[in-house]
Amino acid sequence: MAGSDPEKLMVKADKLTKLSFTRWNADWKSATLLYEQAAKGFRDTKNHEKAKLAFEKASKGQEILSSYPDSVWTLGCHLFSSGGYSYFQPLL
Repeated sequence: MAGSDPEKLMVKADKLTKLSFTRWNADWKSATLLYEQAAKGFRDTKNHEKAKLAFEKASKGQEILSSYPDSVWTLGCHLFSSGGYSYFQPLL
């Protein structure tokens, strides 16, 4: 999946977090992995705004999955990464 389009990964992850008639529970574990892959893809293409958004969504997924042992560490890493991309935004 390393060569996948980050946009498609974001769309797929967003679908996993939406509830529908057939999906009663959001699959945050799979969605968080897809958000991480998308963020890395955006980072490689120097699309900092979308990388920041993907890292923020990945951190939200880690927050929801906080019952797993390393989630707090991973949450902090994602928030730190998304904060770093705020630096690249022009000041208005």
